[in-house]
Amino acid sequence: MLPDGVRLSADVYTPASPGRYPTLLMRLPYGATVASTPVYRHPAWYAAQGFCVVVQDVRGTWRSGGSFYPRRDEQTDTLASIEWAAGLPRSNGRVGMYGFSFQGAVQLQAAAAAPPALRAIAPAQTTADFYARWHYEGGVPLQMGAVGWGLQLAWIAALHDQRDADALRFRRLQLNLPRLLVMPPALPEEVADVVWIRDWLTHETNDAYWQQQTVLPAPRVPSLWIAGWYDGFLGGTLDSRAAAVADCTEHSLIVGPWQHQPWSRHVGARDFGPQAVSSIDAAQVAFFKHYLCDEGPARPTQAQVFVTGLDQWRTLAHWPPPSTSLRLYLESDGDATSERESGALASVAAAAATFDTFTSEPLVPVPVTGGRGLGPIDQRPVERLRAVAVYTSDVLEQDLWVIGANAALTIACSGSDCDWIVRLCDVEPNGRSLDITQGALRSRYRHGLDACQPLVPFSQTEVHVETWPCAHLFKAGHRLRVQVAGSSFPYYGRNPGACVPTAELPAHAYNAVSQFVLHGPGQQSWIDLQVAELDDSGGE
Repeated sequence: MLPDGVRLSADVYTPASPGRYPTLLMRLPYGATVASTPVYRHPAWYAAQGFCVVVQDVRGTWRSGGSFYPRRDEQTDTLASIEWAAGLPRSNGRVGMYGFSFQGAVQLQAAAAAPPALRAIAPAQTTADFYARWHYEGGVPLQMGAVGWGLQLAWIAALHDQRDADALRFRRLQLNLPRLLVMPPALPEEVADVVWIRDWLTHETNDAYWQQQTVLPAPRVPSLWIAGWYDGFLGGTLDSRAAAVADCTEHSLIVGPWQHQPWSRHVGARDFGPQAVSSIDAAQVAFFKHYLCDEGPARPTQAQVFVTGLDQWRTLAHWPPPSTSLRLYLESDGDATSERESGALASVAAAAATFDTFTSEPLVPVPVTGGRGLGPIDQRPVERLRAVAVYTSDVLEQDLWVIGANAALTIACSGSDCDWIVRLCDVEPNGRSLDITQGALRSRYRHGLDACQPLVPFSQTEVHVETWPCAHLFKAGHRLRVQVAGSSFPYYGRNPGACVPTAELPAHAYNAVSQFVLHGPGQQSWIDLQVAELDDSGGE
């Protein structure tokens, strides 16, 4: 029972042999019986490795009492649950936590308070920043995730409260998400009664609503961080770990070529091979054996990353590894949006000033193809659209290991606001273009995420678009490609072409805008690639 009288329900698994054991705690809203088994082995398996395992329904879900609102009560409830788990009859008083996504965020919220019984955590595919790394990216709302996940949670809460008619409604809406989002407003009328979806989509800046949820200070306990190159929380996981390393040096990292779930060798159009199959369960057991049982060798602070393109694991002393910057300039003859392929990436800026322009139609946006959550998918159908500018390098003469990229674009727009979606792709010798990483920026937030600054229509300005990290080997014989677009729907929410609130803006208030990418003297646009040295030491 919690201090406020709410009772929480949990499933407890214990080793067959008598004695006291360290406890692993997982807290989730998706059902204790499910226990994140789409990605982890069953809790009974962990119990057989010598742990008491507690899997708990968070308040307001399934068998637990109280009312649910995402992340509102998780820090206080988790701290009480850690203390309770440490005092179980079969527990030796040491507690570790594991789980991904929501379950990972719960760990960060608890670890920030440094409860004495919590000795180690293994947060996977999660973030401590719920605005910039969960619900928004560069100020662009992640609409599909907000509405889809929000409906899943609304369904769970309605089942808990025995509101079966609402549960059926929410489930049907979730399963028909593309139809629900086919037209504005960003907050569809059908989900306006789901209070958290409304909150997420109406708090469009990084205001007090979001800042009070930010998890600070960073975790001060040993941590095993787990991420996926095609997971939507990749940037948040790596950012959160980077902040934690400053306070505690015992932070290891594993990054596989996975999407959010499942953690499979097959992602998008790629088969990364048998070596890409997740071995996270064994890694977590070894990690917890050391920090909770004083068994086994100390796990060195290092990063194990899967290098896509090479399709092998590499063990690094640090992430990110040392790198140098390679700047490539965007240029064309003024027609980078056609299949003539005049758009180029060059090591020297163009001598003549030119520009490319495309029309962004918010009611007919560029469809999402591949990327985070979906994996690498052939981009050629999207690259043929006149609404996408495409810039391609010459054929590479040698391998290039890229671990990140940042674009600086000199732009103009016919409206007071527009979005900039930048993708870095690997073009194979057969012409297939596979997305590697991407970034997004809503122009109104070009100077910060806490306030809107509209564009002056047709006025030249500079914007910076940060793509998320990667670890990709562009092989000799391949080409680099950069896409620039004004939308990628429904992953990113629509931009109405004006610096106005979007959550409840009706469809007729959305306007098409012309977007300009400038290049040449005084108006250069480029992408900086972070290039690292890749040794030949083999796999993991």
